[in-house]
Amino acid sequence: MRRAGSVVATLLVAGLGAAGCGHHSAAEDDAAHPARARVVATPLALHTFDRVAEGTGQWRSATETPVQAPFDAIVEALAPHPGERVERGATIGRWTTYESEAALQGAQLWREGAADSATAREGERALAQARRSLVHVPITAPVTGTVVRRSAEPGARLAAGTEVLAIVPDDEVVFEAHLRADDARVVKIGMPATIGDGDGLAIPARVLTLLPAAGGDQTVLAWLRPLARRERPDLGRFGTARIRLGDRVTALAAPDSAIVEDDLTGAHRIATVDSAGRVQWVAVKLGPRDGTLRGVEGSRLAAGTRVIVQGQRALADGAEVSPGP
Repeated sequence: MRRAGSVVATLLVAGLGAAGCGHHSAAEDDAAHPARARVVATPLALHTFDRVAEGTGQWRSATETPVQAPFDAIVEALAPHPGERVERGATIGRWTTYESEAALQGAQLWREGAADSATAREGERALAQARRSLVHVPITAPVTGTVVRRSAEPGARLAAGTEVLAIVPDDEVVFEAHLRADDARVVKIGMPATIGDGDGLAIPARVLTLLPAAGGDQTVLAWLRPLARRERPDLGRFGTARIRLGDRVTALAAPDSAIVEDDLTGAHRIATVDSAGRVQWVAVKLGPRDGTLRGVEGSRLAAGTRVIVQGQRALADGAEVSPGP
């Protein structure tokens, strides 16, 4: 009997040991792998994206309409300043012709230089006639828009054709977006778009034209003309344009936080982690965006592949990690 009890006790101890081996805690796992870095990972999933080209930019003028002196003139009065709006046909100032101003100045000199009362009276009559003969010509706004430049002040003497104001017409305000060269290759004039500048709802627009960027900038400039008429946007205000490229597309989606960009080459990659906790870096090609999700293409990527979204930047290829949700 003593022997049987010993056997039972041994079996119980062994069973408890086996049960304990089948239920490791996270703390026990960390203790067993003290060198493993803790990271946060999430599985890739399929997502349906709108096909869009996205670019940041700002509101600017496509053209400016100058207000120029129609003849050799003196600016007698001028009301608007940069940033102020004017209506087409409104009187915004007044010109005086050189000739009539010169006649007035001559009459003043005559009166001031009179040597006797008779000459003084003649000078007074000439001065009164010169004042009546002054030619005042109104300065009118040629378009409805916003003054962006004021080149002269009252009292200035201008030759014919000299600019006094520059106005941006309301219908010549465009949004200038900077697009990635790859995206710009498929953008066409007339494509629908939206513009978000933080001032209410996105503004519907269409692509007006495409221009190459200056210098070594690896982007293409796209001018978008807004379709909805609302209060004219402030020139220089920043925002983001989204140009619809075609039908929707379904692709693997990764969070922005999973994507690492090489500062030197501009290439992108993500860190995957397998069931054994080993890291593998994968080069990816970026696709469309939807909020914080970005379409990705890369070798050995599939729905369910876990990608690291936090703690991946210092990891080497093949490193062992302890991923968490």
